[in-house]
Amino acid sequence: MQFVGGVTLAESLQHVAALTMQQKCGRHILPSIAEDARPPGWESMERARANSPLAGLDWPSTVAWLGLQLAEGLDYAHHKGVVHRDVKPANILLELDGTPKLADFNVSFCGLAGRAGAAAFFGGSLAYMSPEQLEVADPSCTQRQAADLDGRSDLFSLGVVLWETLHGTRSWSASGVPDSWSSALQLERRKRQEILPPERSDLKMANQVVLRIVEVAIRQCLHIDPAQRPPSGQHLAQQFSLALHPRAAQHLFPEYGAVLTTTRYLPSSLVLATAALLPNLAVAIFNFLYNSTQIVSVYPDLWPRFFRVAVAVNATLFPIGIVICLLLIRRYTQQIRPAGSEDSPKRTKFTGTATPRYWRLGHHIALVSGSLWLIAGLAFPIFLSAAQRSFEARHALHFFRHSSCVAE
Repeated sequence: MQFVGGVTLAESLQHVAALTMQQKCGRHILPSIAEDARPPGWESMERARANSPLAGLDWPSTVAWLGLQLAEGLDYAHHKGVVHRDVKPANILLELDGTPKLADFNVSFCGLAGRAGAAAFFGGSLAYMSPEQLEVADPSCTQRQAADLDGRSDLFSLGVVLWETLHGTRSWSASGVPDSWSSALQLERRKRQEILPPERSDLKMANQVVLRIVEVAIRQCLHIDPAQRPPSGQHLAQQFSLALHPRAAQHLFPEYGAVLTTTRYLPSSLVLATAALLPNLAVAIFNFLYNSTQIVSVYPDLWPRFFRVAVAVNATLFPIGIVICLLLIRRYTQQIRPAGSEDSPKRTKFTGTATPRYWRLGHHIALVSGSLWLIAGLAFPIFLSAAQRSFEARHALHFFRHSSCVAE
């Protein structure tokens, strides 16, 4: 296999075990590699460390970066039909620049029995197993077979690894030392039924949004029900990719509030349509009241005609705008969903130099609204001039100019 001149993630975490999350950062990973690196890594050590992406990352971003690499590695293996079944810090090798490498896939091929029996083979891995994998390893359970395990079991184990990396402790810590492997297995199975510790609100990080995204992604991996976990490693990798771009993440994951917390659970099309409709509706009401008092009041006989034109124009243009915007929202939301779909060839990533096409949705909705306002600005003076020959050109220009300002 490829020579990796660094250390395991387990060894690296020991070097930062005494530090808090606020104190730790990505560059703390590199000295641990330097201290334990083995030849021939020494010659390229300084060059690798200088080019390491970890050097400028805080700890939540470091966990996101490691999670991104590992999730993509698992996704590749799963697409090849291989389930790792033993994802743990000791089986993750770190290159000189901190890049993680998944190792020890032999469990995938020898099954639960292995070469020396399940007890010997799984002795150090129980703490990272998914509930369904523990069930397979338990001789007293016959409802599930090893062949039933899929990639979501690996994602659970990765979630345990990343939780330990982020918080410094495992998500479920067993107290005491079991007297046998069977007792340890039963203890771990019971532990999986416990509720995860709540999110800590006392942590103050520079990029708080990154910590929230990483927490959400890891907790999703740790769902007891496999159906509630990320559907694929690529889906999970995209969540971590977003966490590595805080400016983009800030728009998609704003600070929690009563309104935002509620809207998170509403259909995206409803939220977007409402956000586009309400401002236009408010401006239309203001526009009607303003024009009726400032212009139409000069022509007392024009009021009934103005009212009918206003009703006709709004009753025509608003439905047209709503339909077009809903079609745009549907088109763009369909572009977003396949990015995390297991059977989709699309693999969208957030980068610092390119803006995904679906981020232009707001600009396109604004363009539609502005165009309809310009049409309304032409319709009003045309119809009012036809009804009132004394309607002055300056008032007609006022209607159009006012609608143009709204469009801008």
